[in-house]
Amino acid sequence: MPEKLNNTNLEKARAAAHKNAALGKDIELSAYKNDTAEKPKNIDPSALSKEDKERMLSTGVMLDDSAQRSGTFI
Repeated sequence: MPEKLNNTNLEKARAAAHKNAALGKDIELSAYKNDTAEKPKNIDPSALSKEDKERMLSTGVMLDDSAQRSGTFI
């Protein structure tokens, strides 16, 4: 069933991409792209690179102090 929900959402998103904006200016979706490489699932946050940890810390996600968190969802 989750697969059907995902397909339904994908169909809705594709249909909405061609609609005019109800308020404000339209944005050109083709001007945006995702150059980020997908990373494999990582169970252990301590195994992340220093660069990734610094980037996450700049957004408020602290991984190094386990006393300050009960879990991590990334």
